Formats: sequence, structure tokens, C-alpha cells
Amino acid sequence: KAFLEFINGKGTPLTLKDYVTKYQGHSNKENFPAIFGKKLSKKEIVSFTNEKEEVYRRMYTQVEPLGGFLEILDKAKSMGLKIALATLAPKQNRDYIIDKLNLRGVFDVIVGDEGVSKGKPDLEIYLSTAKELGIDPKDCLVFEDSIPGVQSAKRAGMKVVALSTTHQPTDLTEADFIIPNFSEVDLTSF
Repeated sequence: KAFLEFINGKGTPLTLKDYVTKYQGHSNKENFPAIFGKKLSKKEIVSFTNEKEEVYRRMYTQVEPLGGFLEILDKAKSMGLKIALATLAPKQNRDYIIDKLNLRGVFDVIVGDEGVSKGKPDLEIYLSTAKELGIDPKDCLVFEDSIPGVQSAKRAGMKVVALSTTHQPTDLTEADFIIPNFSEVDLTSF
């Protein structure tokens, strides 16, 4: 919603369907030139990113974890598993959500948009995350809610659990498993 509000406020019409099918899961540095139909300077992309993310934080004030999310993090920690966050969300938004959910120090590794040159569905973000964790990609389990994210993780050779929070399960069939929330996850079964 924030992305649409920002883009439409710039006089460039964008529908939710177009956002979900063309831009969701991609980085701002890839999205903005494509949406505005022109090459943008790094300064313009940073400015647009900051403005869009301010809209996001203004709109998203009731931050609550998806069902079972905090419990699965606790279970993973108790099992001695390494936990990473691999997201193309800008640092300001990552920090905003991490702080709102009191997750500071939970992740062993955080890889964000500033750490990769290509967005999803390119596999760079997932390979970089696995490398930083010191884990073979085939031994990684990814939870993903976007179609490009599922494609990215699968291309990286990882097992993928898709969350059907943004898309219909029929749109996420490339994933190994599809769940509505984290409450249905038994980490010992992977």
C-alpha cells in the first residue's frame, strides 16, 4: 500500500496487480527506473527510497508478528540453528520492524539491499546469506512470502516454505511447502 501511495503520488499510475506481478520482491534501485521509465541517478534513487519508506513507516504503525513467528524463532534458537534475515527492505525499515518486534540480536546474520547488487528473483541475496552463515545452501530452509523470493531461494538450491500471506497458494507452487502462518511449522520435520 505504501509503495502504491508513493508511486501514485508521483503521478505515475500503478495498480496493486502490477506491483505484485512486476515489482514485489525486487529492490528499489531496480524498481524505480523501471516504473518511471528512465535512468535515475543514485541520488534520485536514494531520495525516492527514503520518501517511500517514510510513507511505509507512517502507514505501518500496528506491527505484530505473524502467528507462530516468535515461537519458531525461539525453537530454532533452542535447537542451535543459525537464523538469518535476507531482505531487500531498506535498512530503515528493517530496523523499524526489528525494533517494533524486539528482535535486536536474534539474527546471526542480516543481509539487506545494500549488500547485494541484484534483487530477487536473482539468487544473490540467498547465496550471500548462506555464505555469511557458513552454511551450504542445500542445508538452508527459507521462509518467503513473495513469488520472486521463492524463485530466488529455489534457484539458490534451498528448501523453501512459502507463506501465503500475500499470494494465493496456487501462485506459490514452486515452493517445497506452503503455509498460512508459522504456527503450522515443525522445524524437526525438515
